[in-house]
Amino acid sequence: MNSVLFVCLGNICRSPAAEGVMRHLVSQEPELTPMLIQSCGMGSWYLGSLPDDRIRHAAKARGVDLISRARLFEPKFLDDFDYIFAADNEVLHHLYRYAKTPEQKSKIHLLQLLAPAIPTKPFLTLFTRVMQPLIMS
Repeated sequence: MNSVLFVCLGNICRSPAAEGVMRHLVSQEPELTPMLIQSCGMGSWYLGSLPDDRIRHAAKARGVDLISRARLFEPKFLDDFDYIFAADNEVLHHLYRYAKTPEQKSKIHLLQLLAPAIPTKPFLTLFTRVMQPLIMS
């Protein structure tokens, strides 16, 4: 089973939005299931909180439910997940600091670079089309 982890700073906006969009899209593509899709944050400010109301409403308007609760990144995730997507360069830097092996480092990608990391082009086009308005909302 493929596994994907999205990481941002607080896990209440960008990474849960990416998780929700990915879950929604995968549920519509039987050949992509089963797939483990989760998100987390680098900081503990919002642990246990639902995603921010604004991102939840923007996602809901596009048919995507964001229901995950904020949780903290754990170094073991570098072994547990096949793909790890950082929401920005700051998060990317933090993830690389935790990565101890070349294999762990090879799993880490910038969310903007999702397309080269997962080679399912029509799926990625749809992911980008749904995700972009959420991030810009």
